[in-house]
Amino acid sequence: MVWSSCSSLAHGDVFGTISILERDIVGTEGRVALARITSSPTVLYWATDRTVAMLQCGFELFKKRASCHR
Repeated sequence: MVWSSCSSLAHGDVFGTISILERDIVGTEGRVALARITSSPTVLYWATDRTVAMLQCGFELFKKRASCHR
């Protein structure tokens, strides 16, 4: 989920913009809304925390698989 969310933001997918980032409606004109898209510190902390945890798991798995099994 973390990888997918970060990937969608990095590639500009609509899913990431709509589901992860915060939207503030600045103004409207008819059926068109002018919105400011921002990220919350909570979301950034969560994404960073999960990314670090995934990297730690990856390094542990690498260490385990790189060791000699004899």
